[in-house]
Amino acid sequence: MKKNIAYLKDVKILFLVYIINISACIFFIYNRIHGINESQRWVNRTIRTQLYLEQSLSYLKDAESAQRGFLLTQDSAFLQPYYGAFENTNQAIHYVDSLTKDNPRQQKNLLWLQGLVNGRFLLFNQIFQSSDFFNKTPDEKRQQLLKGKTEMDSVRNCIAKMLTEENARLKERQDKKNRYIQVTLNYSLALMVFSVAIITFCYFWLVRELNKNMSGTGEQNSYKNPRHS
Repeated sequence: MKKNIAYLKDVKILFLVYIINISACIFFIYNRIHGINESQRWVNRTIRTQLYLEQSLSYLKDAESAQRGFLLTQDSAFLQPYYGAFENTNQAIHYVDSLTKDNPRQQKNLLWLQGLVNGRFLLFNQIFQSSDFFNKTPDEKRQQLLKGKTEMDSVRNCIAKMLTEENARLKERQDKKNRYIQVTLNYSLALMVFSVAIITFCYFWLVRELNKNMSGTGEQNSYKNPRHS
């Protein structure tokens, strides 16, 4: 009877150890998956930042194209891409602002970019809303257009600088995510091997104890019921 009680107690202990091990595995894997998802979210954040920076430059290029067509033909139909370009550019910049709150360098670059964009659209308006632009001398026109070109080159340089910063952050975040995935795989494999080892140990231990228990019970029965010749 005492052997049976001890046996059941050992079984309960092994079962508890197994449950704790499985629970630890589940908790660990859950947290690692959450970490991978968080790393991917930061990667996606950087990609979106790059996209909005490229969009802001694209809207400015549309305005540039509208200006060239208008100046060549004096036909206001060519100004269609210009309408809404300022609002679209500022909206893209606003999205970049919300996505780079954690990066002081990018926030500083963004203020620079916003000023350049405002200056470039101010030059657009001076040309489109000026009634005497086409009456100016070629040299005056050239000077005004060169000023616009200089502003646009500054915008391109600023966006290129910001994209370089985001590329560096993207690489850093992708490397971190890949390391997180690799560590998760390694530890998950180790935990599974450990779990299998525990199960195997428990199985053989229980079988051994059960055999010992049955053997002891058989000997007791033989002692109580001896055969007579």
